[in-house]
Formats: sequence, C-alpha cells, structure tokens
Amino acid sequence: LHWHNDWTINGNSISGSGNALQPDGALVNASQSLPPIVPATFPPNTSNIDVDTNNINPVPAGAYDKVDMKANLSVFSGGTYYIKQLKAGKNKAAQFAPGDYFIEEIDWDDNNDIIISPDGVVRIFIRDLMDVKDDADFNVGGATENLQIYVYDGAEVRFDDDNVVNGLIYGAPNTRIEMRDDNSLTGAIISDGEVRIHRRLNVTYDVGMQAAIGSIQLCNTATVDNFLIEIGSASGSTCSPKNITITARDSGNIPIPDYSGTISITTSTGHGDWTKLPAFGGTLTNPPPDDGAASYVYDPDDDGVVTLSLSNTHADDLTISVVDAAVPASASTSTTINFRDNAFVISAIDSLGNVAVAGRNHALRAEMWRRCRCRPPGGRRGTGNQQRHATGNMRRAAEPHTGDRSPGNEPWCE
Repeated sequence: LHWHNDWTINGNSISGSGNALQPDGALVNASQSLPPIVPATFPPNTSNIDVDTNNINPVPAGAYDKVDMKANLSVFSGGTYYIKQLKAGKNKAAQFAPGDYFIEEIDWDDNNDIIISPDGVVRIFIRDLMDVKDDADFNVGGATENLQIYVYDGAEVRFDDDNVVNGLIYGAPNTRIEMRDDNSLTGAIISDGEVRIHRRLNVTYDVGMQAAIGSIQLCNTATVDNFLIEIGSASGSTCSPKNITITARDSGNIPIPDYSGTISITTSTGHGDWTKLPAFGGTLTNPPPDDGAASYVYDPDDDGVVTLSLSNTHADDLTISVVDAAVPASASTSTTINFRDNAFVISAIDSLGNVAVAGRNHALRAEMWRRCRCRPPGGRRGTGNQQRHATGNMRRAAEPHTGDRSPGNEPWCE
C-alpha cells in the first residue's frame, strides 16, 4: 500500500502504518490470505464482431471484439459478456443490467458514468487494463455490493482525477490499482497486489458497508442458459449405441466449467436407453427401459461436459431434449438423429479422436450394421445383429472385409 497523508476515511485522517485501513483511520497489518478469483483463468474470446452503440443499442449478451460506446447512453441488457475492448468517448454513459462482464481492456474517457439498472449485481472482470480518466461516476446512488470489479493477475486499474466509485475493487496477485487525485470511494479496495493512493482520496466505509462487502461471493456464478447437444453424424444404428455429448453453456454460449446441476433428458419418440461412459463421474439415472428418459447430475470434474450413450432399437427419427429443471428456460433440443436397421456407423480408431485435419492421416472404422433375422456362421437361423466393418484412412477408400467367407462360414441375413 502506497499512499499520501492527505486522504481520509469516514472523515478521519489516516494514522499508523500497515497494509489495511480501519473505519476509524488506523492502518494495521493484515496477513489474511485472499481467495482466488473464479474462474481462475480469464475466459478466451475469439470473436471478431465489432459494435457501435449508435447502431446496436441495447447490446445483447455475447462475445465481441470491440464495443465502441458512441451513443450518449449505451445500454447493456445483462447476462454474460466477453469483450476484448470497451471504449467510451467523452460525455457518455453506460447502463449495465446485472450480469458478468469479462472485458480485456476498458478505455474510459472523461465524464462517463456507469448506471446499474435494473437493480442487481454487476461483476466486471478485467484481464489487462481498466483506464478511467476524469469525472466518472460509477454506481452513484446504488447499493455498494452491486458493483464488483475483479482484476486478474498482471492487470492494472487506474482512476485519474475527480472520480466517484461506489463498489468493490478486488485485485489478484501482481495487480496494480491506482487512484490519483480527488477521488471518492464508497466501498473497499481489497488486493493481493499493489495499491497506490495519491492525494485527497475520500473513503466511506462503515460497519454496514463492511457487512455488505463481506457478503460478496468472490467468484463467477454463471447461470446455465442452454445446452449444446452434439450428436455427431445424423445417422444412427438400432444395433449400436450412439454417443451424445451435452455441454452446459451460459448466455454467451460459453461452457460453464463449474456447472454441477441436474439435467433431465428425453427423446421425442419416447424410445431409447441411456448409459454413462466410464470417463465421467456424475450420476446417471435411467428409469423404466426404452422410454428415452433419464437424468444426470454433473460431477464438478466433468467441467460442464458429459458424453452419454443412447441405445435405440427402433428405426425412427428422433430429437433429444435437455433441460435443467431449476432453470426451465435452459431447455434445448438437438438436431434429428435417423436410427435405421441398416446403417453405416463411422468411428475414429486412433488417438486423434473426432478431430479431422486436412492433410493428416486419420484412421477410421466404417461399420455396416444390420438388424435382421440372421444365421450365424455354421449355425442355425436366428434373430440378432450382424456387423461387417472395414478400417480405412481418410486418404483412401475403406478396404473390404477379408475374413473367411467360405460356404457355411459367411454371415447372412434375410
């Protein structure tokens, strides 16, 4: 903590030495460890979408490259935002609805305000820089706990002169938080990094404020908005289970790594049974057989993603629906799967998995599955599944089966 001696807290002059300031103005040494920001890693953002708020206003939740606040009042409708650069010219204002705003860099010119409306918590996460010039009013008149600014490791937050901030600023290790001259802070700066206070900072912080700040959860608690249901190819075989990957996502369609909710799964035809792959640690409940319904409780180690197998002995077309019952609006539906008695099933059989790259060899297995009345090799006619397969490479056609097809040994169906 670096500071000048002409600043006050609750009207009290600062006295003593240390790294923590008490409401009566006394500085003391505090050795309490601070919890990390969650998520621990700033989420990636590959968007190339630019927004001018003269053209798009309000700005919906989502991922953006640059958001240029050219309108006199730029409205952000709430939810989860991922923005590489948020830029505000002079004499502008931003209205933030409750949500999480992951912003790599904020360039905030003179006389620009932040208004929180409707009432609720706005979390602003800074990856690199928040540069606020002069005469900004942040959350003035609102509840202090409604504005929370989180500064990631290595980032910097600067307030120049005559700014008014009502909220919490929370810094990770190796951060720098600086307030220059004649600023006012209602709330607190809590940091594991460097804090520099210049001249005539006025801080308001009392017992009630301390309780409000203490009630803040120092983490991102993103709410599930929808589910990505990946079915792979549209074809399915009534003889072979089909793997379905289900990912919990927020309003910006970004996976939620700490999701631990319960999902209900159904099929549109009311057919099918579900099983869990061994790699996933959650709990799957598959009720009466062949009704297409199941529930799954995500394990924290799933990172919000699970792959389940769907077995369906009916040759029909179906979709899969997933919902978190606690968030009905999260209901999501897959594209159509075409289950057939005769179907090619193609699967990867090398360490590259399902990622295909041009110019790189990739081993695949193409299997022809047929559900029929069959005679096993050398045996009597019966009912079962027949499988013929060929292993090939993306650069050449699948090679034919070379097994024994001598009389009495070939599988056949009718």
